[in-house]
Amino acid sequence: VCRTVPQCTRGFSYNTATGSCQDTDECAADLDTCTERQRCENTVGSFVCRRILGCGTGYSMVEETQTCRDIDECKDRNRCEHSCVNVVGSYECTCRPGYKLNPDKRTCSDIDECQSYSLRGRVCGGACINTPGSYMCTCPNGWRTLGGGRSCQDIDECAEGTYRCTAPESICFNTRGSYKCPQVTCPPGFVRTPMGSRRNSVRCKRTSFTCQRGDVECLTAPISLSYNFLSFPSNIKIPTDLFAMSGPLTSQKQFAWDLKVIDARPLKSGVMAVNRGYFDLKVENSAQAVVSLNYRIQGPQDVELELTMQITDLRSRYTGTAVSKIFLYVTGDSVV
Repeated sequence: VCRTVPQCTRGFSYNTATGSCQDTDECAADLDTCTERQRCENTVGSFVCRRILGCGTGYSMVEETQTCRDIDECKDRNRCEHSCVNVVGSYECTCRPGYKLNPDKRTCSDIDECQSYSLRGRVCGGACINTPGSYMCTCPNGWRTLGGGRSCQDIDECAEGTYRCTAPESICFNTRGSYKCPQVTCPPGFVRTPMGSRRNSVRCKRTSFTCQRGDVECLTAPISLSYNFLSFPSNIKIPTDLFAMSGPLTSQKQFAWDLKVIDARPLKSGVMAVNRGYFDLKVENSAQAVVSLNYRIQGPQDVELELTMQITDLRSRYTGTAVSKIFLYVTGDSVV
């Protein structure tokens, strides 16, 4: 039997099994005319080309809903060296404390705190040692750490009883980072008085002011003799007053002053020894004189000064002297 096949309209095709026209899926049959940037969507009797949404970097397309979803890049553990923080559409790498992010925005480098913070002042009171992700402060011998290790405090060996001064008539005097054992020997006719609470001065007290005829040593001996000890770093603020000495303020006495550098001993090669020009002697109201420092002294260096006050009684014309020996123990400035 010959049957006439009906003509189907465009977009339909005849189905022999059902004997009827059915929709043609142009998308599945690759009959559509959509471009690469379009998505084919079949309709009854035709098709529609829809624009494909561009999600951009950091997003992925959800096919079911045709929406964009943020990609969590931090799921890739190798993306950042230390830590990864996901943000919408991207991510950020962060570093642990003590490290900084490199220009590649992924890897980290150690921060040298000792060098980086040096422009703001010293990081440590003593020496600064950089460590991975941090730093540590150390103090030289004779100092103990304070304030979490960043500061150094001088150990007073004299007060703590850890010193060793074995020479006869030696005393212990604390210096920055160490101590000295100066020998204080009073000349004949003098006795040594006990040190004060500050432990920086010893006085030799004259036992008698009566001299036998012809006893030159007795006649020329000072009426007062003191040993004074000072310690300070090379970077001391200048000018600064170091020592003051005074006599009785009266119109019946006349005073004359003299300052000498008795000894200067640098304790390290390359350190310049001081001279008289480093010091100034300021006389105030004739009965008082102040020794001041004009220039910084390179340390370590031990300096001995001698300040003499000549006293003349205007009525009896008797002249006597008072002598103050001043010992300066100048240390380096490696600790602040």
